[in-house]
Amino acid sequence: RYAISMMLQIPMSKKAIAEAIGVDKSTVYREIKRNCDARSGSYSMELAQRKADRRKQQ
Repeated sequence: RYAISMMLQIPMSKKAIAEAIGVDKSTVYREIKRNCDARSGSYSMELAQRKADRRKQQ
């Protein structure tokens, strides 16, 4: 999440981010879609982690 957040700020394409961190581009797209801020559409690693933790607890 840290790497995705930092690379989005550069900005890098989602495909380039996926290649840089060694995952499929669909993984990056899914991570951003599931964990971005609903109001602003921006991605924050802190918010993403909180959302993931909440889903894990359920």
